[in-house]
Amino acid sequence: MAKDIFRNDTRIDLEEGEKTIRRKAKIARRGIPYLELAGKRKPLSNKAVTIGRDKSNGIIVNDPKVSRIHALISFEKDKILLRDSGSRNGTYLNGKKIPSNRKVNISDGDLIRVGDTQFTFHDG
Repeated sequence: MAKDIFRNDTRIDLEEGEKTIRRKAKIARRGIPYLELAGKRKPLSNKAVTIGRDKSNGIIVNDPKVSRIHALISFEKDKILLRDSGSRNGTYLNGKKIPSNRKVNISDGDLIRVGDTQFTFHDG
């Protein structure tokens, strides 16, 4: 059984309702983008979402190899971008380490790994 590494205080609330998230999403024509881990979905809004151990992150990951503020997913025009925030252990996209503080395009089905935690990105 997969360990649930998401904390209960994750800012993205599935029970808040998709209407609220849809209203914020500029990429609504493709649906609401989300990260998936062990069958759980974490929807992303159209604003930048940080990933890391710190409680201030949009997605909080309980993994000792994840930095406090590890990575960032942002939305620019019709692109969805991933950036490593200068983390100690790096951020990986489809098995390849991305350069620190450089934005890379992500698309449906891409695998994002921070520490020992791997998400699948879905474009909605």
